[in-house]
Amino acid sequence: MKIIYSLTNDINPADEIIGAETRVATDLAPGSYTLSTKVENSEGWSENFNQNIVVPTTADTNRWMFFATGNRVPGGTSSLPVAVTGLNYVASKLFFGSAPYKTREFRFHWSGFGINEGGTAPQELLAPGNNVVIDKAWLTIGNERYPIDFSGSASATIASGSNGVWGHCVPGVDLPANSVFGVITEYHAAVGEKLLYGYRHQQERGEKIWASSTLTSLEALVDSNAPSTTAIDNPGNYNSLTNQFQCFGPDMMLARGDYDERPVALVTSDSHGEQRNEIAMSADARRNMGFLRRWLDDVGGLGRIPHFIIGVPGAAAQRELATNALKRWAVLDEAIAFNPDGKRPFTVVLNQVGWNDNNTTAATWSSRIDALVGRIKARFSGVKVVGMTLFGRTTSSSSFSTTASQTITSPFTAAILGAVNNGIRTNASGALDGYIDAFEAWSDPIDTYKWRPYLTAQQRGTFVETAGDGVTTWNTFKTDVPLNVGHDYRFGTISGGNILSSVANGDGTWTNVRAAAYTASVPSGTPLYYSVSGDSIHASSGRTTEIAELIAQSEKSKLL
Repeated sequence: MKIIYSLTNDINPADEIIGAETRVATDLAPGSYTLSTKVENSEGWSENFNQNIVVPTTADTNRWMFFATGNRVPGGTSSLPVAVTGLNYVASKLFFGSAPYKTREFRFHWSGFGINEGGTAPQELLAPGNNVVIDKAWLTIGNERYPIDFSGSASATIASGSNGVWGHCVPGVDLPANSVFGVITEYHAAVGEKLLYGYRHQQERGEKIWASSTLTSLEALVDSNAPSTTAIDNPGNYNSLTNQFQCFGPDMMLARGDYDERPVALVTSDSHGEQRNEIAMSADARRNMGFLRRWLDDVGGLGRIPHFIIGVPGAAAQRELATNALKRWAVLDEAIAFNPDGKRPFTVVLNQVGWNDNNTTAATWSSRIDALVGRIKARFSGVKVVGMTLFGRTTSSSSFSTTASQTITSPFTAAILGAVNNGIRTNASGALDGYIDAFEAWSDPIDTYKWRPYLTAQQRGTFVETAGDGVTTWNTFKTDVPLNVGHDYRFGTISGGNILSSVANGDGTWTNVRAAAYTASVPSGTPLYYSVSGDSIHASSGRTTEIAELIAQSEKSKLL
């Protein structure tokens, strides 16, 4: 084994100051290592660097594994979309991120049921009451499309309430590591019947939805990559939690490739993990939304952790993997069966769910989470389960600018939530194999059971000229840095309103357009921060990014 060191001058990167090579007598065995480096000079200055290194075993090319980011189980509003006259043939074009290693053979699953997010979630109580037909489906890599096969047919009929169907694709080319790929689903139901659903498309990433009256006319739109069909892509509904048209697409995705035995996580979650308050524009380039997806897919620590989130907003531990919440787990059994040796498409379970199990008695609250962990371990013998501490809840009279303005909501108190989280940290039930402290990333470091105020968070930009005159409404302003489209910011007395666009002016400033218009004047030099929460329960799109940044990437080693 050899280690090559290199030190270059940042002013002139071509100027190599030192390059060296050290040989070790034997190769490193597979496992996790920390490489420590110390740099110093004769004046007493020094700095230490630590890099986690994972040495994999030989790639397991025959194992089907979760590999995609941004895919999700079918959940949404309390009703399914209806196929209307002239628009009952629909196609979705959705993009996802690939694994941190090459993949080359794929299986995609489309479900025949849905979950009403909230209420009884994750009970799978929604079904169309009619068949939905997948006419064709395609995997896209770059500019090329590859047909997805359904047991020898280009189409598949999904019975109402069924587990659904699997499609298979061998494109003949490798999907590069850390890339973006697409899936096109063409589907229909008779006029007046209900369609299946699960996704909100994201215009900013090139995702589209089309609808027409026949398969022929629909395919013409797909083949030409035409603009989305206005009738179902209403600009006024695009960023609505409840009114945006929800399209159908694959939920569980598996791939074979150069799997390097890194952790792959099955994640049980609720609205804090499968982020309720992000729906379209705020997703990153790999379709990640919420703190959990962003943290798992970050390149730090062990690197990107492939994962599949099996939960939905509103899910509770007491209802997960229980009555009326078993179809997704049955689909997972089908995925396991694709591996002839019975290996699972994941190596670890990360349990984030539990917030909706809140109770005024800490023991009752904890028992609901512990019972779910027990059901998981009973279903998957020998599986490692890592828990996550739960977020708190407060209200604020100042949009979370300070902790003093916040009031803790019962039972999310130090006495009750504190006992539940301490039980997770100390493994009081004896069922967990580790924990990740998400609560610490959510909470204020001093006033612990309150949100971190935005005034103590990282500044995200500055106004470079005064916006508004106090009389005329405005929604355009200039900053010294680009703003994240789909994220909402706080500045001065103004809050709310997603950023719709952020365009460079060529002079070191950016012109931003926000969804909300105001008359209040904001002076030049005013700092911008991410908003904290719009409903006192869920983190805003920007705050989820901050929470992901505050959970150390080194914590991923607990998933090994």
